[in-house]
Amino acid sequence: MNEIRTDFKLRRELDKMCRVVFHSTESLEYSIEDESLDMITVKFTTVDDNFFTQSYSSKLTIANVKVILGRVFSVPPLILKILDSDENDISDEKPLYTFDVELYGKVELFLLSTDPDRKILAENAYKDLVPVDVITVRVEDPCYPEKYRELIVEIEDRRIKKPFLGGFVNTQTHLEYHNGYSQTGPPKPKVPPWMKNHRDTQTYFYRSRMYDAHYERAQQMANENTWIPNVNDKIMQAGPYETAEEREKRIDLPEKIRRIQRYFRAWKMRKALRALSDEYKKRIRLEKEYEEFLIREDAERRRRELIAKVFPRTKEDFRMLHAMVHRWKLAEIRKICENFSGPAKISEFYILLEKEIQLLNTIDKQRQKMKEDYEMKKEEEFFLTIGTPLEWNSNYRNLYVQMDTLETQKARQYHDLFRTLRDHDLCKERRLNALFNVKKQLQDQDHNCQLSNEIVELIDRCCVLISRGFEYKQLEMLQKRIEHLLMKHLNQRECNEGITNRLVRVKEKVMHQDLFLCQRCQKLKSHNEFPIDSRTKLLRICNSCIWIDKVQQPPINMAPYAYILKCIRREERRKGAQSSVAFVLGNEDIQYIVDHIWHGHSALSECDDIHALRLARWEKDKEWSPWNCVLLTTEEIRNHNQLEKFEGAYEYEFIEKVQHKHLDGKVYFKKAYKYGNTVKYGVDWSKIEGHIDFVAVNSKVRIPPTCH
Repeated sequence: MNEIRTDFKLRRELDKMCRVVFHSTESLEYSIEDESLDMITVKFTTVDDNFFTQSYSSKLTIANVKVILGRVFSVPPLILKILDSDENDISDEKPLYTFDVELYGKVELFLLSTDPDRKILAENAYKDLVPVDVITVRVEDPCYPEKYRELIVEIEDRRIKKPFLGGFVNTQTHLEYHNGYSQTGPPKPKVPPWMKNHRDTQTYFYRSRMYDAHYERAQQMANENTWIPNVNDKIMQAGPYETAEEREKRIDLPEKIRRIQRYFRAWKMRKALRALSDEYKKRIRLEKEYEEFLIREDAERRRRELIAKVFPRTKEDFRMLHAMVHRWKLAEIRKICENFSGPAKISEFYILLEKEIQLLNTIDKQRQKMKEDYEMKKEEEFFLTIGTPLEWNSNYRNLYVQMDTLETQKARQYHDLFRTLRDHDLCKERRLNALFNVKKQLQDQDHNCQLSNEIVELIDRCCVLISRGFEYKQLEMLQKRIEHLLMKHLNQRECNEGITNRLVRVKEKVMHQDLFLCQRCQKLKSHNEFPIDSRTKLLRICNSCIWIDKVQQPPINMAPYAYILKCIRREERRKGAQSSVAFVLGNEDIQYIVDHIWHGHSALSECDDIHALRLARWEKDKEWSPWNCVLLTTEEIRNHNQLEKFEGAYEYEFIEKVQHKHLDGKVYFKKAYKYGNTVKYGVDWSKIEGHIDFVAVNSKVRIPPTCH
């Protein structure tokens, strides 16, 4: 980097002014070039409330500052007056380092003039300063002893007077703004034609053509200022004569073509090998990731089953617990029959019966608790459904519309009352207040029904008992009765001020479209309350009635069969199956295939661990179905999928046995067999339109958007 030192006229004048003796006993020499001195930035406020800022050395006094300011504003230093922030006069002998310097070394002072005819304005600073015309530049040069040399540089003043093309004045700030063109310089000076000898000025457009004389083509005109070098000129000499056969032999074009073809084939082969290698590595990586995924999923399944055994919540979880108790009971009965006889055997059976009753009671208590939680959740969903504002997309510009009606607002008020009434942690005062609010809400209604009168009577009784010092545990049954009657009151359309009108309209529409009669309980229910599988023809018995029948039957844990079905569907999606019957079958169908068709063990190794068994494709090129499957373990499925032909790997008797199993599956699932053929060969997939979206209201009713 070149070290540049600039000597301005003002800087030289300031040097002279700073080397002034103010007193006979002390003198102060100051050099602006001394960079070791601490600098203080002084912010002056002038009479026009504008600011002027300069930096000084901390050793300067107020008198020095006045001398410098006098040169800057072109006024005598004696008429300058400097005041501090409190507008007190400052002595000329006071140095700058004695002031209270703010952060970053800044001091704020006031600059005034004692002469009323000469006002100190910030805009007059450096007004009479002559621009710099000559500067001294120090340039590094190793040829000199000092390793640098100084150059005198003259600066030309090329300032122009910009033309005024109009503008406007701000009436509030009185600032004048000129048009944009007046801020630019003048146009470039035109160059006379005799000073131009470039091709761009002599041709209207370019035209490229090949000539024999390339050298002469570069020069278009003669000019005494044009000089063409001859350094790269070559002198051509005629060589010996060469015939066409000798030239072809020397060039050897066929050999070069063969070499290019050989290199191209080698490059193409390397590229193909590289692509195959990448594909092989990718498949190995994907297979490894898929195996790791299967291991993680199996571990997650075991974890979920363990959680379901400890904290059951769904019907399947309680069915699994009952199946575990049933298996334990059969194992204990087998053990008792093998080890005991006579009276000892009878006493062991009594002990086993007591243990079984205790286990079943514990499971039933947990089931009742989950049922209560489900009822509470159902009530919360009811209030959220009737209290949610109506939402839809308008046909006008597809705008999203949300409407909060009086019914939804009233429903949210009832929800707040019910939630406060249900809170068991309230103190006596807040509980009495909650009961009073419910009573007031019921009494303010226009109608008078027996249910509301009963609720008011129970609330009065509860308030009397609470005021007499009864605890919540002693009033729990009375509190639950009030909550139950209040919920029943809110579900009645004529008693709830119309908060369930929308829900009733939706249910009526669903009842007209989707309603079936249960032949056992004689109740009308929707289709999702009936069991549906691949063999269902008519909806006859609902889920509640079937559950009563299943209680008398040995319980079956359906979790392993559900996991087997999940694995089948995942493999079919992975292999791109579009019409597989696996997406129609249910858990009961998979349980029938495993237990009744394949008898619950592997077809090869007779392994009966249900968690290790999977239903895989028998012919891997065809889609999975009950008539194209085989029950094997995961390791056996991996080896089975690597086979190309079954004749050399399996015996004829085994293949015939598997084919008989497929016939049993085809007979049992003949309805699914017809469905598979219809979907595969009788459906025009291009004519299928999009499905209709549904909005869930609760667990049983679904609202189409047109009901909003």
